Amino acid sequence: MNETLDVRIDHVGSKGDGIVLGQDGRLFVEGALAGERALVRPLAGRDGGDRRAVLVEILEPSAERVIPPCPHAGPCGACRLQHLSLPAYGRFLEEKVKAALHARGLDPALVRPAALSPPADRRRVRLAWQREGSGTVLGTRMPRSHRIVDLATCLVARQELMAVLPGLRRLLGRIAPASGEVALDLTEAGVDVLIIATQSPSTSDRTRIAAAFAELPSLCRIAWRSEKLREVEVLLSRSEPIVQHGPLRLAPTPGAFRQATAHGEAAMHVFLQEHLGGARNVVDLFGGIGSLGLSLAPLPRRLQVVEGDLAAVDTLRRAIAGGVKGCHITALRRDLHKEPMTARELRE
Repeated sequence: MNETLDVRIDHVGSKGDGIVLGQDGRLFVEGALAGERALVRPLAGRDGGDRRAVLVEILEPSAERVIPPCPHAGPCGACRLQHLSLPAYGRFLEEKVKAALHARGLDPALVRPAALSPPADRRRVRLAWQREGSGTVLGTRMPRSHRIVDLATCLVARQELMAVLPGLRRLLGRIAPASGEVALDLTEAGVDVLIIATQSPSTSDRTRIAAAFAELPSLCRIAWRSEKLREVEVLLSRSEPIVQHGPLRLAPTPGAFRQATAHGEAAMHVFLQEHLGGARNVVDLFGGIGSLGLSLAPLPRRLQVVEGDLAAVDTLRRAIAGGVKGCHITALRRDLHKEPMTARELRE
């Protein structure tokens, strides 16, 4: 299909594509912004009534269009809207939340301006790797593809994470699996690494990882998760990663969820303190290891953290085993998607 269409972009979809509305359905155009007039080339195939198109030329650019600051912009599938100005990006996020609230009968006017994290502030990343020829590529996947962009830099992630990538490439190039994923988390103790592969580590893998670990002093721990067995094993540890949430110091399991940026987490803490400060009873839904509920000062008399992940619940239970002065904290494991809390339970 070689036809070229002259179109007007109606709006930007939730995944960052420009969307054209027409009688034949929607046309998704990667890299286009709302209001722009562009030449596009539709691709063969449909997803229901929708089609995709390649952006050929922008005829009338949006006033909000900027030059992407990252050299990986475009091929990298992680940051999809680098060509949109930051103020406009903030409004884009706000509109997504407002639309979700409106669809559920809630007041969109409650939404405040988005609190955007500064550059180089992301402390948690998940990357893919694959051996190619004599080398190993390590980075993000391209949009709608299994191909990997080999990251030389990242303007979003903390530079401490980027600094370990060369050594991590060498490590991953020495082990038996030819591909997989790796999760990096910057903690007070150093970079926590979780290797995710289809198979368990062999004896040779363990030996090679130990040698590489000695050459990477900024790593505090390396763990391995086999997708086949769904088990996590800590292979090596210099010191246990510790995070501070309110009065508790917790030791998360490898790969445990944390808010991606400290700036974003702090903004959430300020918001919660404004609305829940002084509350006597608080239920923290989808609470993880309690990072939000434990941030309240003073703590409520009763705090219940409800979370579906067993490892997170066990982590919190260990931390509260000795008790917390002035607050009765409980950790409940429950799949809230399948079994949401009832109004009666919340009143109790």
